[in-house]
Amino acid sequence: RSDPGEVLEFAKRWENRCPLVIVPTKYYSTPTNVFEDVNVSLVIWANHMIRASINAMESISRQIFEDNSVVDIEDKIANINRIFSLQGVDELDQANKKYLASPSEYSAVILAASRGKQLHELTGEKPKAMLNINGVPLLQRLVMEFRENGITEINVVAGYKSETININDINIITNDDYESSNELASLYCAVDSFTDNMIVIYGDLLFRNYILRDFIETNDNITVVVDSAHVDGEISGMPDYVYCDKADDRSLFKQDVNLVSISESHQDPENSPSGRWIGMLKVNHQGKTIIQHALTDLSGQDNFSDLTIPDLLNHILHMGHEIKVHYINGHWLDVNDLMDIERAGNFINTSAQS
Repeated sequence: RSDPGEVLEFAKRWENRCPLVIVPTKYYSTPTNVFEDVNVSLVIWANHMIRASINAMESISRQIFEDNSVVDIEDKIANINRIFSLQGVDELDQANKKYLASPSEYSAVILAASRGKQLHELTGEKPKAMLNINGVPLLQRLVMEFRENGITEINVVAGYKSETININDINIITNDDYESSNELASLYCAVDSFTDNMIVIYGDLLFRNYILRDFIETNDNITVVVDSAHVDGEISGMPDYVYCDKADDRSLFKQDVNLVSISESHQDPENSPSGRWIGMLKVNHQGKTIIQHALTDLSGQDNFSDLTIPDLLNHILHMGHEIKVHYINGHWLDVNDLMDIERAGNFINTSAQS
């Protein structure tokens, strides 16, 4: 029956002689308080989680089949560590703690000093990094991404309208010369906050969570994230074309690829770029020392205020150090102009549906 009449009548006649447990199936629309009123002790909704999981599994399976990939569904589903946690398996956690740097040992430096003049009046009273995208500032989204991956020591290099940055539990470092300097000068402002296992990132980036999660697991001295899918795509801003010693082989998960150079333009019409740097790099202890030395070298140049992070990376290469490449295939964007605002909103909506 689709109504609970018989159950309610039974409960009344039962007269609360001992706890009464019911498992509604057909009369699911009856409010729980109706059962409480007749002294039902426990209501068990028996199969709703299983029924819900069937819809989810069918949807995920369909997308994996159509895409022939799991990249687009990673943000939809539970993290594998969650599965181990539910199973009570702690062996993987113990191995990770023993052999890998944990996310809590990482810090982040977010470069967010610029106004973003191409955004016109939208940045009249706040920096680009504080622009709301679907109700949440860009910078807040980055901070959330880091915290979700266990990184809580977050340094933000601010400049334009720095007083409008009102995000809790971050360390704000001010670049007072933001109007007359570039991003490398902002990074130099944070040099005293450098740590082993540090991620440096532009403050206007949006990306799928798996990109940061996978990037944390790399362990070379210096590593940069390179998108091999959007060499000449719709990503706005300075292109930062990357040339590597090997093209992206998407059949391989872990690739040993070295950065050769970064350029704002195609260096050689016959030599196509390997991809685009997205504005994210990571260093370990040795890498931190290398970057500190390179910054000291470059800070003595007359044009230091004009230099960029790619200039720093090229300088490190000229010093004879290796920089490794972590390839990705899309799933990111940066916000530079008005058209990017709409793209960013669509990107977040797609990620949320994922």
